[in-house]
Amino acid sequence: MNTPFFKTLRDALTRSPDWAALDRGWRESEGLREALETKLSPPMMQQVLQIRRSDPAQGIRGSQVTVVTTTASAAAKIRLALADWPDALRQAGWGIQSVRVLGQRIQDIPGSGRVKPNRAPIPATIKDGFAQLSCEVSSGPLRDALSRIARRKNSL
Repeated sequence: MNTPFFKTLRDALTRSPDWAALDRGWRESEGLREALETKLSPPMMQQVLQIRRSDPAQGIRGSQVTVVTTTASAAAKIRLALADWPDALRQAGWGIQSVRVLGQRIQDIPGSGRVKPNRAPIPATIKDGFAQLSCEVSSGPLRDALSRIARRKNSL
């Protein structure tokens, strides 16, 4: 039971359908990336996150290439640059009918804890002014708000 099922990686890639499909997908993705590198400039290639064969909403399965980019603006530029790319891929034997370019927004994960604003404390003269104003105002809600500000220990 301690002996591995596959002795080598080559053995796994040839005998296992799952491993063979992964290997085929990897090689196909690398081939599509190489074909894309001939169409786009190096700065635009840096905007490409992923390229894969996919299924269109209607039509032949696997006849679409999806290119995922870092931003929507990069997606628009790449979409314009790849207008005639499906024809070139068909001539190269890929069997691609369409190209779909998506912009994927990269989200920053906020740190834990609340961020404290960097504000200066309220000077005592300002607090006294709010306290005097709260005594002079006839409106109840405004008087309450001004007195709360006057009682604050820290900044606004």
